[in-house]
Amino acid sequence: IPKSRNVVLTYNPKKIDPTGEQSRKLDKLRKSGVEVHEIDKKDKLNPAIGINSILRGEISAYFRTDVPCLDWGPISLIMEKAGGIVTDYNGQNPDLHRYWGRTDSTKESRLPSIVVSGERQLHDTLIGVLKK
Repeated sequence: IPKSRNVVLTYNPKKIDPTGEQSRKLDKLRKSGVEVHEIDKKDKLNPAIGINSILRGEISAYFRTDVPCLDWGPISLIMEKAGGIVTDYNGQNPDLHRYWGRTDSTKESRLPSIVVSGERQLHDTLIGVLKK
């Protein structure tokens, strides 16, 4: 992956987007100049592309819904402690790192959505498109 300020990663299994809403949002991001890489655990992936790519500076952000906290949570926390921005799709951060005992009807050890980036301008662009 080339190092770029506008390279983002998302997990987008095709089966959870029956209405095409997620695809439309990704198209809108691409039209705004953001290079979006989609991963699906069933796809054969380049092992260099992953959520830890943000720590190596290979991607600038990642986002997804129905977030498994044990996979995505630690890297999000590291990014936040290093000065990155971590919010949900609405730009909010209340209880974002609270994985159990949530009051928003999310399954245990999951988050409804997450957006993680190292740059405010890109983060704002992502939130602007992804906001529910």
